[in-house]
Amino acid sequence: MKKSIFLFFVLSFSLRSFSQNPVQVGAGSYAEYPPVSVWDEDGYFANTYRWFHDNWSNLYIHENVRQKPLPTNKWWTNYVFSQYGGDAWAYPHAVSADNEGINIKIPSGFQGGGMITTPFLEIKGASHLAANEEKIVFADFESTTYPEGWTVGPNPPYPGPVSLNDISQTPTPTGFTGNRFIDSYKGNEAKLTLISPSFVITKNYIHLRVGGGNYINDTYVGLFINGVRVFAETGQNSGTLTQRTWDVSNYIGQTAEIRIVDNSTGGWGFIMCDEIIFSDSNFTGSGYENDFSPKNSNVYDWTDLGFTFRSEDQDGRYMDVTLVHGIPFTWLELNNLVPLLIPGATCRIYNLSGEEVTNFPATLNAFTMEFGNRIYGVHLPSGSVLYRSSGGDFQVEIPTSSPKYLVISDLPNRNLLSLYDAYARNKPVNTSFLWDYKISEGKINTTFQIDTKNLETGALNGETLMSFLPHHYRNTTTNFNFISGGDYQLILGKMHTASGRVFSIDYPFGGMPPYLPAPLNLTATQKNRLNTMLNYKADHSGGFNGNTYAKGLGENSNVMLMAKTMNANSAFTTLKNNLKTELTDWWTYNPSEASNKKYFFANYPDYGAIIGFPPGYGSQGFNDLHFHYGYFTVGAARLMMVDNDFKQNYADMAKLVVKSFANWKHYPEGNDYLPFLRTFDPYFGHSFAGGTGDGGGNNQESTSEAIHSWFGIFLLGIELNDPELYKLGAMGYLLETTAAKEYWLDIYNENFPTTYGKDYVGILRTDNLAWATYFSGDAAWILGIQAVPCDFFYNYLAKDSVSMKSIWQSMIVDRTNQMIDPDGDGPLGLQPLSTTTDPFQNIYEMGSYLGGYHLNIMNTFDPVKAAQFTDSLYSKGGSWATDVNMITDYYITNATITYGVPAEGFHTSIPSGAVYKNQKGELTYLLYNPTNKEMDVNIYKDNTIIETIKVAAHSYYNSRVVSGQKPVVTFIKPAMNDKFALNEKVKLTVSATDIDGKVQWVDFYEGKAKIGSVVQEPYTIIYTPTSAGVKEICAVAVDDMGNRSDSCKIKIEILPIQQTPYNGTPWNVPADKILAVQFDNGGPEIACHDNELAIQGGNNLRSDTGVETENSNGGDGNIGYTNAGEWYEYTINVQTAGIYSLSVRLSSAYGGALRFEFDGEDKTGSININKTGGWGNYKDTIITQIPLKAGIQVMRVIIDKTGANLSSYKFTLINTNMPPAAYAGNDIIISYPQNSVHLSGLGEAYGGATISSYEWKQIDSNPIINIFNPFSPTTTVSGLNIGTYVFELKVTDSNGLSGTDQVAVLVKPENYPPISVPGNNFTIKYNQQPVLLDGSNSSDPDGIIVKYQWEQIDNNNRLTIEQSSFESPFASVSGFEPDKWYILKLIVTDDAGASSSQNICIFVESTSEVGGLSNLPLLIYPNPFTDHLKIAFNKEAGFKRLLLRSISGNLLIAKNINSSYEVNLNTSELKSGCYLLTLISDQQVMTYKLIK
Repeated sequence: MKKSIFLFFVLSFSLRSFSQNPVQVGAGSYAEYPPVSVWDEDGYFANTYRWFHDNWSNLYIHENVRQKPLPTNKWWTNYVFSQYGGDAWAYPHAVSADNEGINIKIPSGFQGGGMITTPFLEIKGASHLAANEEKIVFADFESTTYPEGWTVGPNPPYPGPVSLNDISQTPTPTGFTGNRFIDSYKGNEAKLTLISPSFVITKNYIHLRVGGGNYINDTYVGLFINGVRVFAETGQNSGTLTQRTWDVSNYIGQTAEIRIVDNSTGGWGFIMCDEIIFSDSNFTGSGYENDFSPKNSNVYDWTDLGFTFRSEDQDGRYMDVTLVHGIPFTWLELNNLVPLLIPGATCRIYNLSGEEVTNFPATLNAFTMEFGNRIYGVHLPSGSVLYRSSGGDFQVEIPTSSPKYLVISDLPNRNLLSLYDAYARNKPVNTSFLWDYKISEGKINTTFQIDTKNLETGALNGETLMSFLPHHYRNTTTNFNFISGGDYQLILGKMHTASGRVFSIDYPFGGMPPYLPAPLNLTATQKNRLNTMLNYKADHSGGFNGNTYAKGLGENSNVMLMAKTMNANSAFTTLKNNLKTELTDWWTYNPSEASNKKYFFANYPDYGAIIGFPPGYGSQGFNDLHFHYGYFTVGAARLMMVDNDFKQNYADMAKLVVKSFANWKHYPEGNDYLPFLRTFDPYFGHSFAGGTGDGGGNNQESTSEAIHSWFGIFLLGIELNDPELYKLGAMGYLLETTAAKEYWLDIYNENFPTTYGKDYVGILRTDNLAWATYFSGDAAWILGIQAVPCDFFYNYLAKDSVSMKSIWQSMIVDRTNQMIDPDGDGPLGLQPLSTTTDPFQNIYEMGSYLGGYHLNIMNTFDPVKAAQFTDSLYSKGGSWATDVNMITDYYITNATITYGVPAEGFHTSIPSGAVYKNQKGELTYLLYNPTNKEMDVNIYKDNTIIETIKVAAHSYYNSRVVSGQKPVVTFIKPAMNDKFALNEKVKLTVSATDIDGKVQWVDFYEGKAKIGSVVQEPYTIIYTPTSAGVKEICAVAVDDMGNRSDSCKIKIEILPIQQTPYNGTPWNVPADKILAVQFDNGGPEIACHDNELAIQGGNNLRSDTGVETENSNGGDGNIGYTNAGEWYEYTINVQTAGIYSLSVRLSSAYGGALRFEFDGEDKTGSININKTGGWGNYKDTIITQIPLKAGIQVMRVIIDKTGANLSSYKFTLINTNMPPAAYAGNDIIISYPQNSVHLSGLGEAYGGATISSYEWKQIDSNPIINIFNPFSPTTTVSGLNIGTYVFELKVTDSNGLSGTDQVAVLVKPENYPPISVPGNNFTIKYNQQPVLLDGSNSSDPDGIIVKYQWEQIDNNNRLTIEQSSFESPFASVSGFEPDKWYILKLIVTDDAGASSSQNICIFVESTSEVGGLSNLPLLIYPNPFTDHLKIAFNKEAGFKRLLLRSISGNLLIAKNINSSYEVNLNTSELKSGCYLLTLISDQQVMTYKLIK
């Protein structure tokens, strides 16, 4: 039976109420919005929720997208949270906005790990075309002599305006325009008087640039009218020329002159001047006036690959700027603006013909702007005119009738302008990222689809250009071709460019098992060590994670599965139960939890997010959500593999948490108000961790935890049989691992710029590579953060093991060159992090935590050494024998030795299957079937089916392990020799696992008398003893193949004494205050349990029990010296059924934890106890929402964590309106062909209510069967097939409240089929024939095998198979041909006629002893050889040259053998091993494998 779970909630010392309501999701729930108590949590790493709540209306997003869930964590997210955003790296360029317009930056060259982006192109706007307005450049001082008409005084310091090459001046002058300017700096005695020709003032303003000394009468530039100085400007004792303006509107029509004067000889005794302009505008400079001043850059819209922002001023003028990842164009659409193009350096213009344009204005539809080693393409509406100012700025006049747009392209070279122009105006209006996991083809397809609209013509869906990063084109298959010369070099490597609209990329992916099975190479000592570590971890797994960075959920779930595979059942059950307790708490919310600020998730209603509290590392500000929630996802998925109850109740909550960081649907398609792929960037192929971005875009540190999150999604999808989920997880895992290899590890040594100088990256930003982490500068952490947490799926690196080893070794060297801060005060000392490059010593110095991650890395390139290191480190003791990283490494390194890594060229027909290959070349099929149906799994080699394997329902097929393994069962409760009173009901609970299938049911016995059977977990049954004495209790588990476990037996003692209330009558609830010291009579192990019978302290009120008591707290007394595991029982009589709160009077100096059971049912979970201020300071801890039935029952108080004095317990009835109880009956087991059963249920209502309705519902994943009368308390279900069915009974009372219970119906076969075991796959030499096949390990769980039949099922030549009879399991097989893969099937039939089959594969190597084989043109002997090797040739062979190489290809011997018929080789110097002999003739090259 499965009772519905009632929730409990704890408040320390006082009750509060909150208005938030739980939003129900399956059995889980979340808060409809964050309670006020958590609004200020974790403000160190990110803004608090209070900030997000208060600033929603102030975010920089346009009103037209405020109803969409906000996509945080993007490369452009900073535009949402800051006024002008920052650098939005679209690749291959970046765009930033400011209060004048935008800046487009094309990188050219590198500095360290960053890209050089200056000078760049600024695009500003003007309200009108200023190019036709007359400006007078009075003097630009660009000639080598003083301007014509100017009068120069005696002994000028220079013959004319100067350039920087003409002077030696400190500080170096800046702020001038062009190349030359006036300067009087030349020693202390230099003086200058320079007087302009007279002119009539006709403009309102005079603009000029001035620098130098600040002496108004000695160093100045002055305007004189009629000999009187009316304006004067000086320098600011600075080498910088700054802009000045004189408003001369009152002097229009008068004659004036300008004087540049230096009469000073002291410090700063010089004057500088440049660019004197007459204008009617107060706009300064020789360029065009920019009067466009946007107040912000609001995000206007977004799609999967790009976004649009609107820079708008207060007058409603704006430019809409659109960027798309990978597309080398920036689109600007203008409203009431004239575009200004401002290059950051002297610029040249070239037209479509490649000719330089020097005469302006010029009519140009497309042209290049070239400066600073950069080429910008500019693409304009037809008929546009380009103007150039004297200052080198440009203004575009767009025809009135034309659409107002401007497109800027990143041109790799000028010759591509015409090609780029053909695509430039096709602006993306929608971009889509699509993916599919094509399982039968062993590949993942990703597609970028660009829907466009032509800015000029309005035509839809024209093609565009897209540039691709290394992970797009390396080791992939694409549907597009690259443009010659269209390459860009950025920090992520070389980008290639292609044209199209739908860009499709295929990546090979061979599937992935959920975990590695138990290693098969362990010695007895190693098994003992591993089991010791597993048990230690289980014993220390009870605490919750401190915040949403819940690594323990992922780590402990991993260890849980290891314990299962190692048959460490007690550890497995403890880990599973603790994991379930924590996840259930996190994923269930009630307003009362708000007081403790934990553990729950809450909705961000405006933003569209589900966020956990307490947060960690800024997760409340969207930081690291994939890291954090990946641990939840992995933990939940693994728990669902072994706990169907949790899967049924919390599957939807698990999927919701996934959607919070990786929603695979667009709102409102999926109905969830959550953004599409929040943390993942489809173009970069990796995730971003920064919730609100940064000025450089975004970043990610821990690729490994991102990969871990995708693995969790994949695993969850597998377990829920949800293709959308596992395809999403597979895509993310594949791309994230591929990107990690390319951009964090540069595994191919082609991407990182030489200026970076390191072999690996700690933090990858969109604009730079950082050799750092956010928490440590140790090189071991910079690399190690890419291997967190320890797990098997890092084997994606094993394909490039040589490179990975080199990178790891470079890290070791880096540590010897890296100085440390010995006292933590900042300055580095003289001591490096390590003084040795010895791998073992470095890992040991790192400690078990960090060192464990490096063993994880080492496992990718040398699992044997990694396993040896784990053994050696284990011997060091301490944390080396207990740390979870070491436990995981110990298991995984040895499992990798057994199974290896994914074999290249292989895949299977299920996503959760893979073919592995170890260093010995042995292949293993790892095939996980989570469904309730047997399935045929195809094994593919190079996309051809080579074998089909039958995999049973709910089983993990491991071709290295003989099928038909027995399940294992272990008692959890009671323990051996536990004692019980005769009147006590004993709860029996076992854990049962099956290494190659699923446990179907568990039988319980007292001696030989059957107590009953349980089909569903938890495997718990009530045993009611009828007599006193020692009882032998047995449990036997049966799996889905009919295999029965060995009987697990314990002995318990039933005492003839009775457990009775302390005062003779039960405590009345809620009337009585229950005194803690007055627990029931009966003595130790009956009414109480104390860890030590010797009294540790107190006044010994109950000395006969071993429980320490004291006379305290106003005479109420207390139980003191409590330790974890101790318990006390009280018989209570609940007067009225209902929902109660419980006030526990206690004191605690350090805090602790306890829980409450009622008739063996835990109704509170573990309650954390806060400090009360001392052992004598008693306060109340309030527990609410405890449902209690009326009547006599036993309350057990259990100490979970040491640290409390217990004084009393007082119940308060909160609500008599308690949901009714449903009873669906005991589990049922029948044998097919019986296909119907009778279900009988009951309902019990409380508080005067009555049962008003019953409803039966099938809740398993089988096809729906017929329920004869679903609205009756008793009914019949029919149409059952072999399998396990689960039915839920829902009862509803007259108050509208409901309760549920479940019953399982197991339909087992009338006869279990036999189990075929043909043996493991193997390889033979060509001459090793015949082969003896042995099927004698086959078995039948409930009968005998009467027939063994061997058949060949491949398409090769027919083999000769000889059996003495079908009763014999043996067969002799011959006729093998070289270089072929043969598959034989063993069919076994039992005495009831049932049969099953299994395959064995035999690969035949062509390299073998060839002596005596007539069809070969030579004789090689002996083989294996020792000190000499002879090769004899047929005369017709015609071989001319002989080569002998090592197996790795190194040439050892080379001989010309033109006229030889026999060659003798001295091989005495060669080491034992394998060698390759190659013989070369004019017609052929033959190679043979030889062994010394």
